[in-house]
Amino acid sequence: MLRKKKNKKPGKFFEQFLKLSLTLVLLIIIYFLVEGNIKLYHKNQEVNNRYKEFKAELEEVEKKNEELNKLFYQASQQEYIEKVIREKGLYKKPGEEVVVIEEE
Repeated sequence: MLRKKKNKKPGKFFEQFLKLSLTLVLLIIIYFLVEGNIKLYHKNQEVNNRYKEFKAELEEVEKKNEELNKLFYQASQQEYIEKVIREKGLYKKPGEEVVVIEEE
């Protein structure tokens, strides 16, 4: 009795090809996911650096705003206004004399 040998090679070949194809597809997917994560990481670093720069700039602007508010408050005081116009010789209090020194 002769037995016919079943040809298992085409099935095995297809199975191996399928495994290899799936492995390749998974590797490609993993590659793109890793690449995307790396890009996101770099973008995140860039955004964090810009945030720190803007935060430092904001602190400087707030400092300057505070100084300007102090100057504005000081300039709006009557005593300061009198002092400035007295120094320029535009105003004198009763009993004061204005002395003008001319440069040669």
